[in-house]
Formats: sequence, C-alpha cells, structure tokens
Amino acid sequence: MKTIFKYTMIISVCLLTTSLTFAESFYDHKKSKAVIKELVDKHGMDEKQLIKWLKKGKILKSTVKNLAKPAEKTKTLKEYVPLFVDTNSIKKGQAFYKKHEKILLRAEKEFGVPATIITAIIGVETRYGTYTGKSGTFNALGTTAFSDRSRNEFFMREFKAFLVICFEQGIDPFSMKGSYAGAMGIAQFMPTSYQHYAVDFNDDGKINIWSDFEDAIGSVANYLSRHKWDIEEAIVLKSVIAKDSKAQVNTVKIKYATSIDHLLIDGWQIKETVKSPKKVYPLRLDGKDGVEYWVGLSNFRVITRYNQSVRYAMTVFLLHQQILQGL
Repeated sequence: MKTIFKYTMIISVCLLTTSLTFAESFYDHKKSKAVIKELVDKHGMDEKQLIKWLKKGKILKSTVKNLAKPAEKTKTLKEYVPLFVDTNSIKKGQAFYKKHEKILLRAEKEFGVPATIITAIIGVETRYGTYTGKSGTFNALGTTAFSDRSRNEFFMREFKAFLVICFEQGIDPFSMKGSYAGAMGIAQFMPTSYQHYAVDFNDDGKINIWSDFEDAIGSVANYLSRHKWDIEEAIVLKSVIAKDSKAQVNTVKIKYATSIDHLLIDGWQIKETVKSPKKVYPLRLDGKDGVEYWVGLSNFRVITRYNQSVRYAMTVFLLHQQILQGL
C-alpha cells in the first residue's frame, strides 16, 4: 500500500507540474491567439507588441503556491487577526489616519463610508501602503490565466484588463509589481476593480492607486459605497447561542443568510439592539478564547466583497475598532 501511495503521489505531482508548465511562454498557449485578437480588435492594441509581451511571460511558482493556500482561508481567526491587529499596527493605523485625516474625512462625507474602515482596509491590504507586493503583475495574472487551474477564466479577464490599463496609460506591464494574485497598488485592486471603481480623487486627470494615497483612499471608499455600504448600520454583532441551535453558520465564506427573527428562534442571543435588517449572516469563528459567534450585517457582507474571507472581514472590523478607540 505504501508503494502504491508513493507512486500515486509522484504521478499527481507530475500532472500538476505539467498543467502549470504547459509551454515555453504564455504566447505558446492555445489561448494566446484569441487573447491577442480580442485586444487588437476591441482596444486597438498593437499585435506585435502583444506577441512580444506574451513571449516574455513566465510562470510564477509563488503565485501557484499562495493561491493554493491563502492565509485568510487556511488560518483560524485566532491565527489570522494578530497578523494585522497588534499594538504596532494599531499605532500605525492611527498615525495613517492623522496624516491623511482631511482626505479620509472627505471620502467619508462623499461616499458614506467610515474613515476608519477605509484606513483598516488599507492597513490589512498593504500595511498602510508600505507593502504593495513584490510579484510581477503581468506574470502573476498570466500564470493562472494561461493554465488549467480553477478560476482561470476569472484570471484571464483580469489579465486582459491589466494589459488594457497598461496600454491606455502607457505603462510597461513588466514594471508593475503587486500581490501574488495580481492585486495592484495601495488599495490592492484587481484590474477589473480598477476599471470599475478606481477614482481620480485629487482631480489631477489621472487615477493612480499605486503611489497616490488620495486616489487610493477615494477608490476604497467608492468600492465600498458602490457595493451599498450603509453608514447608519452596524457591521457585526457579538452573540451567544443555545447548544441545540440548528442555524447554519458561515465559517470561511458568506454562504448562509437568514433573518434576525429566525436566529432568535434558533436560540441566538444578540447582545446589541439594532434596526432589523432584511438579511443577516450568522458566523462561527475560532477566536482567541475559543469558539465565537457573531452576526454579520449588510456592511459585513460588503467587506467580504473586497475579500470573500469571513476572517478577513472580521480582521478589518477589529482593526477599525482599535484605530477608532485611539483617536
């Protein structure tokens, strides 16, 4: 049995490697000609330039590895929160808030999103803009776009959008660096999010989320606003539950929605009084002191539109609370 298992593992690894090292370059992949044709026909890009870029494309092993086991999905809340919510990150968040207070408060007023939530998201995403990633964006996106991995269609859309952005702004795509998944700049937007939600918040005629904090802050606020942030509503509420509760709960991603009334029937005791929203999201998380139960409201759902992980959204909420308390 051990021998069979050993050879099975070898074959599995070889198959995985084959699917990731499909060709000498992105240009050699069967999808490349269709990609080039679309970008030339729809966006007027130069065919020879596209071929040149795709021939330079290289698979990033770091992208393959990290996409397989992202921290926000593999770590418990107890393990994940301290990565972003500790004395140092809270102090830096408060310093960031004070430094950019005028911009943050203008974004809060114009978009209806709390300044401390914007700060917390930038804190979790890029350590307040100090670390925006070191992976080449072209290769990070292309690695998954030109592969047989799940979500390759999503990454292909992002890859094409990235090339359009570079073309329209006269950017060398190989000069751009970001996350292992291809997220860009202080706000860590994927390319299609940049196209749909990034804003020129300082009115200088350019949308720069890579080095312009004003545009990055405005873009984060616009993203949350466009996903229906409600400034008058809470974000998430602490709860306790009866041992025999049969309510389905979210642990990694938002999958189950219910009503406050149904949760009360199922034995949930919510410690705060709020207006009754149409939908709520019961959460079960492994916290510092054991299992924790929370009820996410619509604003919590909005944060998960930025990143689908429940742990990510809770971390943003907790960091926002800590920054707010120290102001």
